[in-house]
Formats: sequence, C-alpha cells, structure tokens
Amino acid sequence: MRPLTIIADSNIASLDEFFNASTLGKNNKRPVNIISVAGRAINAQLLAEYQPDVLLIRSVTPVGEPLLANNNSVQFVGSATIGTDHVDQTYLAARNITFANAAGCSKHSVAQYVLTAILILRPQYWQQSTPPATLGIIG
Repeated sequence: MRPLTIIADSNIASLDEFFNASTLGKNNKRPVNIISVAGRAINAQLLAEYQPDVLLIRSVTPVGEPLLANNNSVQFVGSATIGTDHVDQTYLAARNITFANAAGCSKHSVAQYVLTAILILRPQYWQQSTPPATLGIIG
C-alpha cells in the first residue's frame, strides 16, 4: 500500500505529532510519510520526486500552475497562514485540489498584543495628552 505522502514546510511546528497514521483517523489505513523541507525549497522537481498527496505550506511557498502543472498526485494544500495571496485558489479549484488556510488563527493573540501595547503606552501617552486624548490603531 502506497503511503500517504506529505511534503511540509519544516517551519510548521509539531508536524509529526499532528500528521501521523493515528491522528489522521480510523479510516486512514495508509502509513504516513512526511517529507519536511524549507518552504522555499518546495518546487516542481521535489513534487516530481516524491509525488505527494498533501502539501503543507506557509506564505513563502507560492502554489499555482508553475508548481503543480506537471503533478497529478497533490489532492490537498494546507497553508499554516492567515493570508492566501501566495496560493492560486482558482487554479487549485480547476484541478479539484482542496485548499485550506488558517484564517482567524491569530485573532486572539493580536487582540492581546494590541491591548498590551495600549496599556504599556498608557502612562506616557495619557499623562502627556490634553483631554480628550485619541488613540488610533492601524494595521
């Protein structure tokens, strides 16, 4: 039986813990083979060599026709990022390749960061400001 082959960006944490035969569910009878490489090293030649079923990427790996034109094995592309500008979703859809990203994954940590920054600035900012003071958040 051919293993489920995953090519993954080596900077994605806990690959082996989350992507193995036991964590992928009872219906997965195939062994799991994870090839972990630098995101910028994921290219068409690597895909031709390993014929992966799954790509797990970050924003440093552009995914579209240049990467996948000569590949028929990839069935799923997962991006461990919020953004999607590095993925040609129209091309993936035309090829019936499923895509998922991590939209919203950092919303709580971003809110915590912003509130912490406001509280840290508060003593200097608020004491030096003439009421009413206004604070703007950009980004």
